[in-house]
Amino acid sequence: KQWYQRRVAITAGYVPEALLSVYQKSIVPIADVLLPNQFEAEKLSGMSITCEADGWKVCDKLHSQGKAETVVITSGEIGDNPDEIVSLGSFNRGETKVKVCIPRIPSSFTGSGDVFAASF
Repeated sequence: KQWYQRRVAITAGYVPEALLSVYQKSIVPIADVLLPNQFEAEKLSGMSITCEADGWKVCDKLHSQGKAETVVITSGEIGDNPDEIVSLGSFNRGETKVKVCIPRIPSSFTGSGDVFAASF
């Protein structure tokens, strides 16, 4: 059970708003890795992401809220190009940062965050 508690991936988008504080106060502080999408990252941090700099600030805040060595905003509309989805990865508590731009496919998908987390 202790191993499981330390390896929790945060997903606040599919839970009632009333549980958000539980994630913020109980789960984020003990997680080693956080893999929220943009919506979830904004909810967990209480900050908006409107540009890449905002995304890095959110990563830094999520690092500071607990012990997560790795924070990856798995997909977001970050930046000026509407034809791409951006992922921001902050590793070693922000010492290493990686930006990945993915061409947007004009369709709707479910479970892509789960696939990202499973492959991570």
